[in-house]
Amino acid sequence: MNTRSSIVGEVTPISAHPDQFLFVIGAMKSGTTSVFRLLSNHPQVCRPAEKEPDFFSDNDVWANGFDAYYNLWEWLPGKHVVALEASTSYAKFPMLPHVPDRMSTLSGARMKFVYIVRNPIERIESHARHALYEGWFNGLNLSNDGTSSLIECTKYAQQIDQYVQRFPAEDLLILTNDELRSDPRGAVLKICEHAGLDPKMLPEADLEKANDGGQYSRARWSNTFAQSKAPVSMAIKYVLKLVVGLERLRRWHNSDALRVTGPRYQLDETERAEVMEILTPDLRRLRDTYGVDIKGLWGIDV
Repeated sequence: MNTRSSIVGEVTPISAHPDQFLFVIGAMKSGTTSVFRLLSNHPQVCRPAEKEPDFFSDNDVWANGFDAYYNLWEWLPGKHVVALEASTSYAKFPMLPHVPDRMSTLSGARMKFVYIVRNPIERIESHARHALYEGWFNGLNLSNDGTSSLIECTKYAQQIDQYVQRFPAEDLLILTNDELRSDPRGAVLKICEHAGLDPKMLPEADLEKANDGGQYSRARWSNTFAQSKAPVSMAIKYVLKLVVGLERLRRWHNSDALRVTGPRYQLDETERAEVMEILTPDLRRLRDTYGVDIKGLWGIDV
């Protein structure tokens, strides 16, 4: 049996791996980092070694197998109720279509999901700022496949569909970014109820905004190179991965960013109209199928 020594010297058994999971699957730029931080304060929550392991979405990480995945948590039976992670790549269909199918192979585990929705224009603008850091965004061009992820990640009903088609609908909680902003503790208590966590054990904590919109990161050459899908770039990255390792390569990419203070990126009126026309069918289903009050929340009447 695996064991871990506590601070006072007693030995506590550690199970082979977690058997209950809470996935904060997205939407990207909707408050997942803030929710992760607040939930991590709960003593019944087992926090992973990293917020976004991307195990079910990243082919290289997936290839490491379930043992490597389980080792991200120091799971203590009798103390922990859920193993938490918050990989927003899990809600990027159709770019990453295989995630729920891979999750369904997590044998013997109970799984709960949280999906956060945000005003679609706000989410796209925030995603665009993030994309400046990644090095591939130079302005919205809806005819350019390079911006499709901004739109597809904002088709909230489409993302939810992928999970309710494979898991019981009651296992997925839809939360709004508006709830998170106005009553962060209430929003997290709702998640606690959904996940079977004792609400009385949630410590008092203020919501700190995880990502400041006043600054953004513009790509340096290393960030752009890391995102490149060109054959030469892919070959060089493959060699680098073998030489320095995948995790070191990722850290190098993520740490080498140029912080820029400037105005928030915003869509112009024409772009907003074009985006809303594309999103309208999905927003209608978000309202009619999944019960999100898009008019009351965001003033969207479609």
